[in-house]
Amino acid sequence: MINQQNHSFFLIDNPRAAFGGIFTYARYGEDVESGDMQIGERRRTYVSLMPSLKYNYVNGKNFALYSKVAVGMMYIYAKSD
Repeated sequence: MINQQNHSFFLIDNPRAAFGGIFTYARYGEDVESGDMQIGERRRTYVSLMPSLKYNYVNGKNFALYSKVAVGMMYIYAKSD
């Protein structure tokens, strides 16, 4: 089982710079087996919310050149049965 989502948004957006955030959610799971027998399962969940800043060097109608930086922390939850 794999479930992953990434969302990016900007609150302040003008032709040169933008400020916003990035939200990331990911969940991975797998069966734990011994031989041909399932003896449990392992799940990991990752959640992150990061503020971001984007600077546009060139912002044309059909072409854009920009840099984006985001810094944040990640919450990790792991469980094995």
